[in-house]
Amino acid sequence: MKLQSLYSAAVFMLPVAASTSQPFSCNTTKVIHRDVAIIGGGASGTYAAMQLHDLGKSVALIERKPILGGHTNTYVDPTTNQTIDYGVYQWTDLDVVTEFFERLNVSYTKTAAISPGDTFKFDFERGELSNQSLVEASVDAYADVVDKYDYLQYDTALPDPVPQDLYRPFRDIVKKYGLEGFVSNLWNGQGDILTMPALYIFKDVGPAVVESMRTNFVYTANHNNYEIFGNALEILGQDSVFLLTTVSHMQRHNDSVRICVESPTGRELIHSKKLLSTIPPLLDNLDGYDLSEDEKSVFGQFRAVGYYASLVRIPGLPPSSFMYKNIASDTVYGQPRLPALYRIMRTEAPELYIVEYGSLTALTAQAAQDGILQSIETLRRQVGGKLDLESEIVAYDSHTPYHVHVSSEAIRDGFYRKLYGLQGRRSTFYSGAAFHAHDSALLWRFTKEIVGDLVEELG
Repeated sequence: MKLQSLYSAAVFMLPVAASTSQPFSCNTTKVIHRDVAIIGGGASGTYAAMQLHDLGKSVALIERKPILGGHTNTYVDPTTNQTIDYGVYQWTDLDVVTEFFERLNVSYTKTAAISPGDTFKFDFERGELSNQSLVEASVDAYADVVDKYDYLQYDTALPDPVPQDLYRPFRDIVKKYGLEGFVSNLWNGQGDILTMPALYIFKDVGPAVVESMRTNFVYTANHNNYEIFGNALEILGQDSVFLLTTVSHMQRHNDSVRICVESPTGRELIHSKKLLSTIPPLLDNLDGYDLSEDEKSVFGQFRAVGYYASLVRIPGLPPSSFMYKNIASDTVYGQPRLPALYRIMRTEAPELYIVEYGSLTALTAQAAQDGILQSIETLRRQVGGKLDLESEIVAYDSHTPYHVHVSSEAIRDGFYRKLYGLQGRRSTFYSGAAFHAHDSALLWRFTKEIVGDLVEELG
């Protein structure tokens, strides 16, 4: 892969600027000039790169993994050649989704949430059928609450003062509005959703998602979600995408950005007019960034949880249930104690199941996979199956750090006003789930606005 388009005749050395404490140097002869550098090739970064490309701007999309796609995981069964999406598998039905798919020539369908079968409620900690009993609450009751905060579907620019419902723990909102029977319907990949500020539940399961729950979600027709990012890579071209590339260090000014990167072909310098960062902005994830004191103060308040997606071959698991969901018998609303398996979902491939696992803090790959397999064996001992054959993880990906968030007190005290105040400073813009929501559709709509502001500054 060709990863540069312009070479300098000498090692690039830049003298220190008055506002920095250390001189910038990048010991390389490979210098690439672009209008915009984008760090992170997930949903937000790839979408931004396509938007800028279509607007005639040159980009350098920097991604540490060997592929684009972020939390999109697609497995190809070697025996049937069947594709299985075990990461992102559906999209909220917004125009920005279908427009993006059509731009990338990706066929799609709209249908109700896929659930061809029953849900089996199992207490994985106790190893028995869950006896948790709750009166079901309708989606309408939940919708009545989140509809009051429809503006959260567009960004996280909160009113001043911040409404109490947004920073109170979600368990308080459940009691206040009588949503006890709806909690188990929420996807709890955010960690302990009951202690999480309600803001994050309202954003990730807001009016747009509720409407799709009532009507349709969007799915790729070929059940191959990586097709989105493979097609984007082909359109952007090899000169614009830097895979297996990490940031060594950078220097940002009000009119330019210089990023020293390590790529498969060696060290390279990317010189751009603007920077768009889309990776989770935790301090230990921003190694190489020349952070200001303001940025350190804001980003230092972020925390994250662990989330792990896998595809597991489980011999002989009874096919009667579409989903095995972890519902604890002895906790409030059946929420599992973490770390724990969230749910197991059957796929169309024989004996292959999507398995989701979560933790309150980051786990090693070994710890996460051991937890997944131990939980599966706990289930098998109760429901039956070919116990003489071992379960096997055939595909696995850590989405950690996941669900980047701050405390209730930080939200109340104007954290997001300070966070959004960083947009555009030192030629740098931001997108990604930490700035909005864990929903690709909402992120694409948000990123489109950020790209518009960035391009306006480019002139």
